Amino acid sequence: MEQTWTGRSGAWIQAVCAALGVIFAIVGIIVMFTLNVSQADHPTGTRVIRIMLGIVVVGLLLFAVWGVAYFRPTTVTVTDQGCRIRHGLGDNSINFADIDTIAHVKATVTSAPGIYIYPREEFLTRTGSSVKPGKSSPAWTLQGTNFTDAQMKELLPVLVRGVENAGGSFYTVY
Repeated sequence: MEQTWTGRSGAWIQAVCAALGVIFAIVGIIVMFTLNVSQADHPTGTRVIRIMLGIVVVGLLLFAVWGVAYFRPTTVTVTDQGCRIRHGLGDNSINFADIDTIAHVKATVTSAPGIYIYPREEFLTRTGSSVKPGKSSPAWTLQGTNFTDAQMKELLPVLVRGVENAGGSFYTVY
């Protein structure tokens, strides 16, 4: 048995990042061209400015590309053995036997709504994770804002059943 849920992306953030990337490129080209034309007046000064501007524009373009890639949709695939979570730039897999607890958090003052997966200490040690036992990690968090309510209601029981069958626990925070 394998089930997959694909959440919503940060589409508006992706659009903003893409637009900023295009704007950075156009402005960078215009300024570089302007500096190239005025190079006859100040050959040494404009060369240094062009190099610095080139570095800044490339950095901003890389940031825009990162934003488009980071805010793509979250995908959760659940099998009989465990689950795989793909979001942003990461792909994380975990067996149900390696999950200590799953928490379903409704909207609270200190936490965003979603499903929080807490791996067992042995798993964290074996994988060399920097996450402390009992603490949540973005890699193991399914934000409620990334999925529809219907998807969350369908996904949660499947995860809970797998974790409880493997000896883990589940609780809800209101």
